[in-house]
Amino acid sequence: VAYSFKARFADLVMAGTKRQTIRAPRKSAHAKAGSPLTFYTGPRMKPLLIGASKCTEVLNVELDLEANAVTTWAPDKPEPPSANINTTRALHDFATADGFENWSDMRDWFLETHDAPIFRGLIIRWGALSA
Repeated sequence: VAYSFKARFADLVMAGTKRQTIRAPRKSAHAKAGSPLTFYTGPRMKPLLIGASKCTEVLNVELDLEANAVTTWAPDKPEPPSANINTTRALHDFATADGFENWSDMRDWFLETHDAPIFRGLIIRWGALSA
């Protein structure tokens, strides 16, 4: 499974400080735990390879950008539990793990990119890049 990253995130993936991505549902299958992953950046017709790794975890995620809350849950469960990331520190840590400066930066990016106060998708996590 291949994932493309905007330039602002590519260096963080290469450095190993960004080891997760949040993605919207799509027609083609997303990664599953154990799946090989390939990462790219740049234009679609001439992508630049960032690296490769193995998927370690996939979770459902809901970002409630108005309530400042994040909920994650196992993919085999249809409905989310109550928010499990909702303190200032936990939101900051979650956002920086995804390559943002802080929760405010992440919230603003998702609002601008997806134009909705609630985002539902998947978190795909991976280990160290392979050589």
